Amino acid sequence: MYGLLAEKYQNLYKVLAHPTRIKIIRMLTKTKYDVSSIATKLELNQSNISQHLQILRKNRIVFSKSQGKRRVYVLSDSYKRLADYLEKFNS
Repeated sequence: MYGLLAEKYQNLYKVLAHPTRIKIIRMLTKTKYDVSSIATKLELNQSNISQHLQILRKNRIVFSKSQGKRRVYVLSDSYKRLADYLEKFNS
């Protein structure tokens, strides 16, 4: 049991280790965004942002919802507290 829990935390830390994913999480604490908006704000290409969002979705940190013809991304409720915690280190 300990091994599985350790593996789960190790995977979470790997996901959070990338600065772009932290920036995306911080953005999504305030409102929902589509890929294009995230890419524009972070000055990265949409393909790169999509790859990061895929990793965040796979780990259930964010989820997507259809909004008209586009998909918007929202931070999962369970990770909003984590985002608040991470914000302390930005000051």
